[in-house]
Amino acid sequence: MDGPQARGARGFWIIAAAVAAVMFASAAPSPLYPVYQRLWGFSSATLTIVFAVYAGPLLISLLTVGALSDHIGRRPVAIASLLVLTVAMVVFATAGSVTTLLVARLTQGLATGAAMSVLTAAMVDLQPSKRTGTLAVAMAPIAGLGIGVAVSALLIQYAPAPRRLVYLLLIIALLALVVAVVSLVPETSSRPGLPTLTHVARALAPHVSVPEQARSAFVAGTPALIATWALGGLMLALGASITADRLGITNHAAGGVLLAVFFFAATAATPLAIAQRHPMRLPASYACLGGGLALVLVAALTGSVLAY
Repeated sequence: MDGPQARGARGFWIIAAAVAAVMFASAAPSPLYPVYQRLWGFSSATLTIVFAVYAGPLLISLLTVGALSDHIGRRPVAIASLLVLTVAMVVFATAGSVTTLLVARLTQGLATGAAMSVLTAAMVDLQPSKRTGTLAVAMAPIAGLGIGVAVSALLIQYAPAPRRLVYLLLIIALLALVVAVVSLVPETSSRPGLPTLTHVARALAPHVSVPEQARSAFVAGTPALIATWALGGLMLALGASITADRLGITNHAAGGVLLAVFFFAATAATPLAIAQRHPMRLPASYACLGGGLALVLVAALTGSVLAY
């Protein structure tokens, strides 16, 4: 029989796969947005709203629902969030209007925020070593985004039922992960429970804090985090439209793979950044971020695929 260490390591990689799958689902609609736009004739402003509406429920659930796992266990919250995300994929697969897309994105945001908070906590609990945990926590979400964009774009271009197939595959994958979490992932929370409504209210109350010894590093890194994820959000929301309208790339697969390069480069940069000497990390990162953004602007203004 497997010992606790083997079960923990296996559970860690299952949870890492779940993190990647959640972010895969988050990115999967991106190559489809221009398709929806052509079918239903809505504006780029509406497209931006469809993308951005996801952020509100994500932030709310990230700050509230995830804390429940400290009281009722990691596994129940992880399972519930994966099931709600599965429902969001069903709504996407059956979407027939902008309103349906908005419902799907709201549901997806709620599930993703809850899933990422509890799954990240579970990865830290189960990490085989601090280095492995750091790398996996940083790389799994970004790799999931890149794979989601690339696979979705390839299916749109070359597979049947392009507006449904990627969601059907995600439904199967998410349900398989639910089974794996139920049967193979050990519980890591002490689960004191929530005996009264007062305990429930306290558990759900948003609470954000930074340890005093980490505050200076947190403040220094916050601008880069905001800029990086804002740029990633811009790529996911409008990247497919930029490649089609500004760069003239009409092949969905080519445009999607080109967009996915952003996330694959970020994934590859993670171990390189960790290997850098500490004083060099932020300056090098800021230089790459600023230079890359400048090239994106040049590409959008000139239509240069090479710059992009």
